[in-house]
Amino acid sequence: MLQALDTESSRPSYVTECIGYVVYYELLEDADPKLIPALAENMINKSSSKILKESSAEAIGHIFRLMKNVENDYLILESDHVLAALLNGINWKDASQRVQNTIMTALSHFLTYVKENIKRDAIKNTLLFHQEEDEVIDMKYIKYKTIPERDDDIFIENNGVEHKSNGSLSRISNVDYVVKNALGYMVPTLLELMAIQDDLDCDDDFLPFATLIQILMKMIQDDNEIIRQCVVWALGKIARKSLKILERNVIESIVDVLMEKFHGSIKVTASICKDCYDDVKTVATIIKNKLRVTLREEKNEQDHVKQVELQCRLCEVLQKFIQRAHSDDIAKWKDGLITLIISVFKSSTDGSGNLQSITLSNLATLAERIRVDLSDYIKHIYKMIPCLIIGLKDTYRNQVFISAVRTLKPVCRKLRTNFVPYCFEIITILLNKITDIPFCSCFNQDIIAALGNIAESIGMYFESYLQPVLEAVDHVAVNTNPGDLGINSCQLRDLRTTCLETYKRILSITVNRDLIRSHIGNIVKLIDILATSEQLSREELSNTAQILRYLSSKHGNSTVQSFLSSKIIKWLKSGIQDIDHQKTAYICRQTLDQLSLSM
Repeated sequence: MLQALDTESSRPSYVTECIGYVVYYELLEDADPKLIPALAENMINKSSSKILKESSAEAIGHIFRLMKNVENDYLILESDHVLAALLNGINWKDASQRVQNTIMTALSHFLTYVKENIKRDAIKNTLLFHQEEDEVIDMKYIKYKTIPERDDDIFIENNGVEHKSNGSLSRISNVDYVVKNALGYMVPTLLELMAIQDDLDCDDDFLPFATLIQILMKMIQDDNEIIRQCVVWALGKIARKSLKILERNVIESIVDVLMEKFHGSIKVTASICKDCYDDVKTVATIIKNKLRVTLREEKNEQDHVKQVELQCRLCEVLQKFIQRAHSDDIAKWKDGLITLIISVFKSSTDGSGNLQSITLSNLATLAERIRVDLSDYIKHIYKMIPCLIIGLKDTYRNQVFISAVRTLKPVCRKLRTNFVPYCFEIITILLNKITDIPFCSCFNQDIIAALGNIAESIGMYFESYLQPVLEAVDHVAVNTNPGDLGINSCQLRDLRTTCLETYKRILSITVNRDLIRSHIGNIVKLIDILATSEQLSREELSNTAQILRYLSSKHGNSTVQSFLSSKIIKWLKSGIQDIDHQKTAYICRQTLDQLSLSM
């Protein structure tokens, strides 16, 4: 069989599968399989032909696939030898794509076996790298191209050979499979080693954690996106379990690489933010310091683009911390955080508006999270308002405008009547945007919602703006149709639902009923449109019932009944039957009773 390995050029190879079963049964009978050392030697020997190396790797893959669920002392003892052989094959520069895939498959089966069956006392000898003469042999096997694979569970067994399935060629890469399998073994194993590092011989020069960090730092700069994603997963796992044992300079190095080399770093920081809270604060402190550094650096035009990208990622990470931080820490950090974020906002010359949009989101989250006495709170919120107004006035970058509009909600809700001095300028901007053709329909839902939030926040002071605001809401609610500047039917329904909610908020704070009288027809017309819809939500019905009760109490039953349609009455009656939500049923019953309508 060994001689036949060098003669078979077709794939899949029947000889390799035969060898796999021979060794499998030998191991089950506790025999001494001499085939395994021979296969490993074939891969290490420089004089071996390409076919012999590929076939030997394929045979090794079959052996460990078949032995997957069988713990065997011989395989554990030979695992170091087999690993050296596979690493040697992986570093073979002239290997074809098919050969690379064969070796990857063998390695994958090997790792799966080791992960399931290795004993703690043998862990040290079966890691994915060796330290020989102070030179780290890292996982170069990671770097290989996308390869054709089967799209079912047996693709590993067929070594990625192209095949026809339902008349089409299936091409699915198993890069993700192999890398995650490798890291899935390596990371937990090294975490265990770190836990018992103190128990190891003091003279032992084996430093698993330092080596792991070194490998991951190199791999995260790989050109392959899937590889970087897998490394991010590994770093996240380390962060969640082992950040406490890291020196601060190591954490800074990790953050440096993530921020500057990997564009998907937010996924790692999200993992870090699930870790021990003290570690989260450590990372947040590093992020803050790096942001301050970027503000002091002067860059040429090319470097400035990179700097903006870095600042965007740093602010995204900071957003995660602000969301997670304890109230006490928000109270301690609020001055520095607000000053820093505002400085980044004002310093930005980012043409796309990404950075200003992200910093506005940071300010919105801070506005929601600050929990201190009112006077101190107002002082900090006041600092945000100039940035908010700049964002609202942004004529060219829609995302900056929308971020500013969404920041309005926490700001005005927290300031309440203290927001009144800014209302005229802000409401004027919002109303102008509704009538501005480029913005019409596209962003009206956010604008209408913002107007409702302002009304609810400042109460009776909103009456000064009631007429122009209600006219704008009437126009949007009744005159917007599917297709207007790209708005589809689902978006239109969401827009009308927001208009209904805004009507409810405005009516709830209005004292002067004469200001509402001329708008009753449009309010009920919107309700009639929603009542015609096939998708009637409980929230819409509840808001409808509350609006009709208000109008009835202020303007009389006859006035309201003159606008009601049979569809609206039927909708209200259906709410009484809502046995799953007693509150909705109660509100609908009260409304019908108040309107003197038969139930």
